[in-house]
Amino acid sequence: MNRYFRFSKISEKTFKEILQNFAEDQTATDTANWTDVSVRSVNAIFLRIRERIATSQENRHRDAKRLGSDYEIGWWGDFDDERYIFHLDRMKKFHGISERTVYLHARESEFRYDHQSDIYEYLLLLLRKDPL
Repeated sequence: MNRYFRFSKISEKTFKEILQNFAEDQTATDTANWTDVSVRSVNAIFLRIRERIATSQENRHRDAKRLGSDYEIGWWGDFDDERYIFHLDRMKKFHGISERTVYLHARESEFRYDHQSDIYEYLLLLLRKDPL
């Protein structure tokens, strides 16, 4: 049984390897080669992780706003130069992004910037609480 990805045919061990590669910002192709999971499946998992990250970031911003925090909505709100450069550097490796995933990649960049030292651990907690 996979506690992080419901109804999956992928074992929890393999999923954690995929998640670790995602946390290290590896490509889907490299991850597929290392885990013996198809590129198509890895891309689908990466997309679902990005969707979960976007939801998490949106909830965080909404809660901060509700509590009266000065925390601004990341990338298009008060996106300072350092965050913007971080985002652009990440985007260079994708050689173009589909219009339908630009928002997800932006939220992922914001998430990566905010959690640079604990991405894998944070994702484990997030997905344990609310599995894919």
